[in-house]
Formats: sequence, C-alpha cells, structure tokens
Amino acid sequence: MSDQLSQQITDAIGAHGMWKMRLRTAITTGQSDITPAVAGCSDQCAFGKWLEGRELGADIRAGVPYQVVRRLHADFHRSAGCVLAHALAGRP
Repeated sequence: MSDQLSQQITDAIGAHGMWKMRLRTAITTGQSDITPAVAGCSDQCAFGKWLEGRELGADIRAGVPYQVVRRLHADFHRSAGCVLAHALAGRP
C-alpha cells in the first residue's frame, strides 16, 4: 500500500469520527446542519467521493478489500442517516 493511500485511509477514519460527533450533537440538540438524506449517502463525504472516484485503479476496485470497504462505508452512512432522522424527529 502506498503512503498516499495509507494517509487517505487514515484521514477517512478521522473524518468519520467527526460524523459520529455530529450525530451525537444532533441526538442531544435535535438539530443538524445536514439532512438525513445527505448523511445517508455514502458519496457525499470526502472519503466517499474518493472511494467512488477515478483515483483508484481498476485492479484495486476489483479486489475483495475494496468491495468490503465500499459496503461497510455505505452501511455506515445508511445508519447515520437513520440515526439523524430519528434525532431530528425527537426520537433520540
């Protein structure tokens, strides 16, 4: 794995830690600066744009690790969208 790819993955992990903080804030306050639809889309964050973009070669995209990461990332965002929808509806 290249140093650049490793750094991009590390950055993505940190960015998604921030997503979790946004969800905690929404649960506590009942407010958010994003909609559940945006939170639920895996291609709206920087990592998702990179993951779905053209930077990664076909060889990486064809591999099982890429497919697993892509699925887990989409699952995370689907869950985040659901959590945010409940929080904004007053059901924390």
